[in-house]
Amino acid sequence: MISHYLEKNIFQIRPNSQWASGIIAPFYCDNRQILSEPQIWKQMMSQMIQLIQTHSPDVEGIAAVATGGIAHAAYIAAQLSLPMVYIRPQAKDHGKKKLIEGKLNVDRYILIEDLISTASSSLKAVEELRSHHKQVLAIYSLFEYQLRLAQQNLKQHNIQNYSVIQLQQILAHLNPNKNEQEIIDQFIKEHCIDDILN
Repeated sequence: MISHYLEKNIFQIRPNSQWASGIIAPFYCDNRQILSEPQIWKQMMSQMIQLIQTHSPDVEGIAAVATGGIAHAAYIAAQLSLPMVYIRPQAKDHGKKKLIEGKLNVDRYILIEDLISTASSSLKAVEELRSHHKQVLAIYSLFEYQLRLAQQNLKQHNIQNYSVIQLQQILAHLNPNKNEQEIIDQFIKEHCIDDILN
């Protein structure tokens, strides 16, 4: 599956890539492409469902971070026969002006995200669910960059993230040139958790 990530250019070495968080990085993961690769997507969904059944067996509902997590959450909700909602990054400026779309008719949710960098968007969604007196058991993501900032943010909000693929696994399959390797090493030293290369 990781080889497919690289072969399909879902993950690329791309110096000076700016992430949504504003961080400048030497690589970029475009998980939106997975929806156009049904075999890879089905494998990842199968692995995510296994993670959910292992770590959150008592989950009652699926929540998604809009927009990246919606397709994945819908698939998982259908497979597990659980209700689903999604959380917008900001309230609509028309209609009912809601942040959460769907009915919050159960108590224990998990949150589905496509990618974790700093985890800020995921944690905003977590806190929105908690403000409605819902328990969020964990966050599940397709990929995470394993940043120290994300680790700190998750700890501060008292929630765990489980990812199908982590940066550490991708790094083992990369073949950067010397200059790219130096830039990657510097980024990891500055931004990533300490044991990522262990």
